[in-house]
Amino acid sequence: MRFLWKLGVAVILLTQSGCSASWHLKRAIAKDPTINADTIVRVDTTIVTNERRVVDTLVITDTIVREIESNGARVRLQRIHDTIHVDVVCPPDTIRVTAEIPIERIIYKEAPPERGVWFQIKAVMALLFAIIIASIVGRMIMK
Repeated sequence: MRFLWKLGVAVILLTQSGCSASWHLKRAIAKDPTINADTIVRVDTTIVTNERRVVDTLVITDTIVREIESNGARVRLQRIHDTIHVDVVCPPDTIRVTAEIPIERIIYKEAPPERGVWFQIKAVMALLFAIIIASIVGRMIMK
């Protein structure tokens, strides 16, 4: 009788307990904490400008060569007899625009069903019914 009683209680306890979804979620977060963190998406935009070259000519009389470099742009003035040759070189430039956009994780969480007093009363009645059935079956076996 005691064996059946213990077996019945063990079966009832095992069927009523189990691993819930929150337990599995806690285990997954414990294994890899990054799944709970927000994701930051980095957007890089690169703009490359082309080289611009301007050449112009003026007519005058001597020979002088002068080269000026300022802020990456190179200006070369060349005066040969009656001609001025102007050579301007602007090297290609790269403009980088970086923006970090935080993206929040969306976790859909369903609210657990409301378990009011009526549910608890039904659970207690089911447990009492199971105990009564187990005791009746135990008495039948003992006879």
